[in-house]
Amino acid sequence: MHLSRLESSRWASTSHATPQVVSRPSTQRTSAPRALYSHKTTPSVTRRASQISDSKFADTDTQDRKPGEGEATEGIMHQTHASDVDVKKVAETHTEGDQNDLERPRFHVMGRRGWTSDPCGPFHHKGWYHLFFQSIPDSADWVFGLCWGHVVSRNLVHWQHMPDALRPTEGGRDADGCFTGAAVVDKEGVPTILYTGVRLRNNPDAGPPPAKEDDLDLPFFESQLCAAHADPNDEHLKVWTKESGHVLEMPPDDMRPFKTLAGWRDPCIVDLPSEDNNQEYTMLVGNGVEEKGGCALMYKSQDLRKDWRYEGQFASSGTTDDGHMWELPLLIPLAESAQPPSADLTSDNSARTIEEVGGVSHPKTESGNGKQQPTHAFITSPDAPTNPAIYWLGTLENGKFPIEKAEGPFRLDIGNVAYAVNSMRDQQGRTLLWAWLKENGRLPEDEYSYSGCESSPRELSFQDGRIMQRPLPELALLRTDKFWMQRDRLPVECEKLLPFPATSLPAMDISFTLERGSATSAGLYIRSWRKGGHGSLAILFDWKARCMDALFDVYYLEPSSLQLKQEACPPDGLPEGEEPEGGSSPDNPEEERDENPEPRRAGGEIDIGEHDPIRLRVLLDGSVCEVFTSTGTVLTTRVNRGRAEPGGKCPDIGFFAVHGEAKVSHVEAYGMDSCWTEEKADAFDRTPCKSKRTKSASKIEDGDSYDPHAQDIEATVAAKRLPPGESSGPTMTCKEPQLADERKTLRNEQTQ
Repeated sequence: MHLSRLESSRWASTSHATPQVVSRPSTQRTSAPRALYSHKTTPSVTRRASQISDSKFADTDTQDRKPGEGEATEGIMHQTHASDVDVKKVAETHTEGDQNDLERPRFHVMGRRGWTSDPCGPFHHKGWYHLFFQSIPDSADWVFGLCWGHVVSRNLVHWQHMPDALRPTEGGRDADGCFTGAAVVDKEGVPTILYTGVRLRNNPDAGPPPAKEDDLDLPFFESQLCAAHADPNDEHLKVWTKESGHVLEMPPDDMRPFKTLAGWRDPCIVDLPSEDNNQEYTMLVGNGVEEKGGCALMYKSQDLRKDWRYEGQFASSGTTDDGHMWELPLLIPLAESAQPPSADLTSDNSARTIEEVGGVSHPKTESGNGKQQPTHAFITSPDAPTNPAIYWLGTLENGKFPIEKAEGPFRLDIGNVAYAVNSMRDQQGRTLLWAWLKENGRLPEDEYSYSGCESSPRELSFQDGRIMQRPLPELALLRTDKFWMQRDRLPVECEKLLPFPATSLPAMDISFTLERGSATSAGLYIRSWRKGGHGSLAILFDWKARCMDALFDVYYLEPSSLQLKQEACPPDGLPEGEEPEGGSSPDNPEEERDENPEPRRAGGEIDIGEHDPIRLRVLLDGSVCEVFTSTGTVLTTRVNRGRAEPGGKCPDIGFFAVHGEAKVSHVEAYGMDSCWTEEKADAFDRTPCKSKRTKSASKIEDGDSYDPHAQDIEATVAAKRLPPGESSGPTMTCKEPQLADERKTLRNEQTQ
């Protein structure tokens, strides 16, 4: 029996307290971009073009495979592309079904339909926040042909869809995908995108392969490319022009032989202190070296579009224990927060924050251990989305980040769906972060016209020796009805559900404080529509183990009782091909099953005293569940509860305790409105995904401008932007009239 990649990796959570610090060696390697992983399967791990038939690129769904399809031909396997993907399952998704799909997120950024993954290049320009993301509009499953989706906002809360900023150029260096990158405003004030273009080795129209000595021997070729905003009068940045030529065509010569490289992608522009104030740009590119592990390569230039010179490895692990390929390398200065990260979550706030520094000496830690305060966090996503994003804390030396002297790695999120992190500094000086939230735990019989979304924007700061995260205060603008407010302590009996007031809201913002009492653990239970507990979720905090876990598929016995056990047979459709330890193998269905398998779980350590109260804030949005704690740690996962019957209401949500009685207090629960300022019918395209590429998209050439919706986007934006005095959703009925008026005024101002 084999375990899933996540469960077998060094970042896996266990059935006991899982330290946030990474401590176990990795057992697998990868060389493909993370988006090459379907959320349905765990691909094989290999890298040579001659072995593609066994690789992560292979079509693992053999049931629908046509004769001969997917078989290696002269060492090159047929690759699936957005233009020829079989979307039979997606095409069977009907509008009526989506209307009852309460798993679809409402206030998390995602494409109108199809695949959504890595957040790309968030930045602010002329009053608008821009967020890009990896998108495959015509398929809810991974296929080649990645685009850059694009949304804009005045306030980081209310968003509008824009046309795709980038689409593959037929015959170009990005013919098979515009992969992840950065977006910045250059010295002349021109918004500019740097990204990785991918063309498949077996694409006959994408140009000749590189010379043998320049070939990474991967199933695809990667180039670092550039696009610039085309119209200075276009405040929404709807039209982008691809620059001719490469920004970078090949990895640096000192990385030869290139066949030892695991990849070369995901450019990121970082802000480094400069002694001579030469105002050069600094770019990091993700990389990995055989038997040496992941690294980030550093380049510098006075011009975003050309003349980049290689400056060596910015950061490297020297071991595969921290991943074979580092994707999305990111450097974040540690800045003083305007308010402590847990100010709205209840904490003692005694841990100090540090000032943003740029090459000056730093104060010692409060503990007096003599260590220099770290000035930067280096974040990367190792290998594949079945692993978590990780980070180190350290100081720069000669403009580089020495991993061996840094603290970490730490898990950025102790859940099981957050990967591919990106960040920006907003107009208030806050460091904001987004991550891709992949799907997890969907049942095979369910049909969806979408996959993936971005996390809610998070504010990062540095406290008590690590990164702290909290939700943006602006998210309160999306609150609607406050359907439960309870200041006093309420008893939570052992394994007896204390339910919320009846509600049919699919999206909620819930804050509460748990006190231990005589219990060993307590938490929040989210019931499924399905029988037998399939799709249910229990967020459990264990004081003795000092850990928080998300337990999946927990029993629901009766309206007032639950049981923290899983059925003897594993639930259908485990994510990424997973199977629970002790369960039966799909290859051996007759194999004896453990009668009491441990529930699937994801989680990690929480730094809090054995008897201290803990405050949690849970953002539940369809299947997305983000749990913020008063310690600054975050757990993000998915809860796939199934689809409601027409006219049905959401099942129970409530508090529970284990091995004793706990207390819950200061409960605040709100409904949450949609984040989309378009009319609801236009925010999501619920029509079946079809295999198609527009004529204009297929003929775009380097240097051309491409605006696929030029004729209708202006009318859409003009007609559907919120006018003053109108709301994007239900009328706010908050019980505090003054606060409601303030929110209404702010909403009107920020959505005009």
